[in-house]
Amino acid sequence: MKAQLQAQVEGLQAQLRAAQEQVASLEEKHTHAREALEHFRAASKEQRDREARQHEQQLQYLQREVATATEALANKQAELRAALQEKVDALALLTAARAERRQVDEQLRELKTAGESLAVQNQLVEDLRAQGQQAAQQYETLQLRAGELERRNGELERLLAAAEAAAQTQAEMVKGLLDRVGQAPGKAKGKATPGG
Repeated sequence: MKAQLQAQVEGLQAQLRAAQEQVASLEEKHTHAREALEHFRAASKEQRDREARQHEQQLQYLQREVATATEALANKQAELRAALQEKVDALALLTAARAERRQVDEQLRELKTAGESLAVQNQLVEDLRAQGQQAAQQYETLQLRAGELERRNGELERLLAAAEAAAQTQAEMVKGLLDRVGQAPGKAKGKATPGG
């Protein structure tokens, strides 16, 4: 009877040791799992922080590009307005020169008829003829200037259209990046939830 009880005690002791070993093994596995989870959480946080910094840098870069394009566009617009004003002024001078030339031509026609026999009138005709030549020269100069301004105006309009297209492209890039930045934290949080 004593031997039977001794055998039972030894069996129970063996079971106890096995159970203790199993508990120790489970505790070790639990410790390893907890350490792996902490490591995963730290790595995930570092990755999210790194991605957030990259998004912020990209956003700042694109904002600077948009600001530069906007400033260039404003400069082109100011240059175009100045060129248009110069063109308007030149056209006004050209119109005045045309009117003056018509007036001089009319006076010349009148004086040629009435002043052929009078020396004073002949001298006046010569003076008016000189004025007419001067007005004609001024008219030709203004015509050349108007043509030059027309070409410059066309070039500025092309440059303005290109600058506006660049600004629109930059604005769309910034909007797309802002949309991605706004969605990224939600996605990262959704990935981290199962591990937590």
